[in-house]
Amino acid sequence: NYGYNHVKNVDMVLGIEFPRPDDYHKNRFQISNFCMASKPRNPILGHVLDAIMKNLQEKPDQHDQILIRTGPVALTTAVLEVFNQSGVAQPDVQQAFNDGRGKLFEVMGNKVVILPYRAFGYSSFHGPDVIKGDGHDRLVVHEHLQRWL
Repeated sequence: NYGYNHVKNVDMVLGIEFPRPDDYHKNRFQISNFCMASKPRNPILGHVLDAIMKNLQEKPDQHDQILIRTGPVALTTAVLEVFNQSGVAQPDVQQAFNDGRGKLFEVMGNKVVILPYRAFGYSSFHGPDVIKGDGHDRLVVHEHLQRWL
């Protein structure tokens, strides 16, 4: 129950993977890239794809670059670039993504919902520094069947 039932025609749904800075300290939080939803031809997702294609050309194809090049750090960085270019302020991470229900944003004429950690998170791989619960609010489960790092 995230309280967005009243919102009609949401254009993009994202979820928080980590409600803390990423390992490279590029972003205050990290958006999950294993599960998302978007309307067709969404300009925000278009920017993300363009940024990742640029990363493929500019960043080395090395094991230690995966998260920055094509992973959740790349996704989060590109999404936040669009937010910043559109004058959309980033939310308080603790209030919106750890304790709260996430946040609805208006970006480039799109309604974007970023759901809190408990919607997509709760992985044992995430360590003791993120809030864990009983998982009843999870919308999806990442099975972590393969490691990419």
